[in-house]
Order: sequence, then C-alpha cells, then structure tokens
Amino acid sequence: MAVAYNGQSQGFENALLKFNMPPGNALYTVTGGILEQVDRSDIKNVCYVRVNLLPSITRYVSVKVSGVANEDALNVPSPVSIASCYPNPMMKYTQLEITGEKAVFGSVLEVYNLKGQKVQELNLPALNSGVNRVTYIPSEQLGSGIYYFKLKDSSAKPYRFTLVK
Repeated sequence: MAVAYNGQSQGFENALLKFNMPPGNALYTVTGGILEQVDRSDIKNVCYVRVNLLPSITRYVSVKVSGVANEDALNVPSPVSIASCYPNPMMKYTQLEITGEKAVFGSVLEVYNLKGQKVQELNLPALNSGVNRVTYIPSEQLGSGIYYFKLKDSSAKPYRFTLVK
C-alpha cells in the first residue's frame, strides 16, 4: 500500500504512481486509483497507477495480485497463431505473420490495451495453411503505447507490440 499526502494548496490531477511488483504474469487489482499500465519487460513488473491528489488530502492506494493471467490455455495447440510482426515498434503499419496447420475462414484479430480492454477488432481474410502475411494499420484513435494482438476464439498466446505515433 502507498500513502500519498499532498500538503500543498494546489491539487495534482492525473498523478502517476509507480509500484514495483514481483515478476510474473499476474493480474492486478487496484484500490484508490486507476491501473494505467503494467510493464513486464524488466526483472520485476512495474504497475503505473493514476490518481487525483487533491490539496491537503491523504490518498491510500494499493495494488494487489488478483490472479494469474492465462498465458497458454492448458497448452492446447492452436490451429492458428501469430508468429511475428515487423516492424515492432511500429508507426503506421506492421506486417503480421500468422501461421496455421490448416486453412481457416472467418478469423478475427483483436487488439487489446494493457488494461485488457479491446480497442480494435478486424475481420481477417481467409488464412491458408502454412504462413500468411497480413498488414495491420492501427485505428486513428489508438495512441502511443503497448498493445496485444489476439486471434479471437484461439488458444494461441497474445502477441505484444508497441505503437509509436
């Protein structure tokens, strides 16, 4: 738990608190703020929590592990998976390499932010068996940040990418 005291006569809107958490693929529950981002790229996870600090107010904020993210759903092989995307980080577009053992029709590519909110969904063309290349152009509404590609109704692991605008 963090205790943030603002002894100033001025408030601080959208202050960002940084919590160092144990490494791993954990899900987090935040009280007293809004979880903005989880950075898992280092030896420990870093949770960034946004709070509004009003003048002369004490704010209590906590981040707790609420479970473990399902990274590979029971190790069941998926008929299709995202093998790579290049360039990553991307600016205007990226080329996805999607592989599969057999042809698949009606696949949907979902894009999630770090809060786990779906921010974009795209219907993919028919995918042949083997390697398929699909160009992804991000929605104009997406800002710079870290996102995840996921194939809907697939047990394949989500693919992390970075968007730079």
